[in-house]
Amino acid sequence: MSNIKVSVIILVYNTSQYLDKCLSSVLSQTLNEIEIICIDDKSIDNSVEIINKYKKNDSRIILVENTHNMGIGYNRDLGVKIARGEYIGFLDSDDYIDIDYYFNLYHTAIKYSSDITKTENIETYDKNYNRKSNLQNKLDYKNEGILNLSCEELIDSLNYYKDTKYSMATSVWSKIFRREYILQNNIVHSNIRNGEDLVFLINCMTHILKYLLIIVQYIIVINVMTIVFI
Repeated sequence: MSNIKVSVIILVYNTSQYLDKCLSSVLSQTLNEIEIICIDDKSIDNSVEIINKYKKNDSRIILVENTHNMGIGYNRDLGVKIARGEYIGFLDSDDYIDIDYYFNLYHTAIKYSSDITKTENIETYDKNYNRKSNLQNKLDYKNEGILNLSCEELIDSLNYYKDTKYSMATSVWSKIFRREYILQNNIVHSNIRNGEDLVFLINCMTHILKYLLIIVQYIIVINVMTIVFI
């Protein structure tokens, strides 16, 4: 496929019970010009079998099977190298997304020619889907707009416990990244066990961003613990 707008990178490791819902939600996106890069990190369940089932019917799916367990950082960087899309999105294999998720993110990114486009309108739910709180502990939704913050202010915004004028979620799945921005600045993931999203975002913030955005369109991402609204 030419003119790929978003490359969706999905890391898979023993998540067969969630994969059907995850892949179905991505393949049903109203933004059709996407590719789905599934990287299986040596699963021992039937995750690969499920991916191949969908791959047979949709050429947008690319499957990479690791011969050894390589970890999140290595696999995300591998996905970025394979990706051909204008923007890159990361999705957890135990999540699923609303049908307009990447359409809204992508077209907002194009509207402002942004390097990173994101949402902060996030609500958390417990395992029984009872509403707990907005991720930032605020009930009001944030509006669409450009964030003109310094590098120091951007990095400070990632500190949940620091009193700053703006607070940003440290998840990568709530954002899309312009691929050329990542490649030109040689931004890579750290292969650590915890906090890999935060380290990656700090690396992004150390470079000058053209724009950083919030969008307000409704989007939902669900795993066993979380629902996300934009």
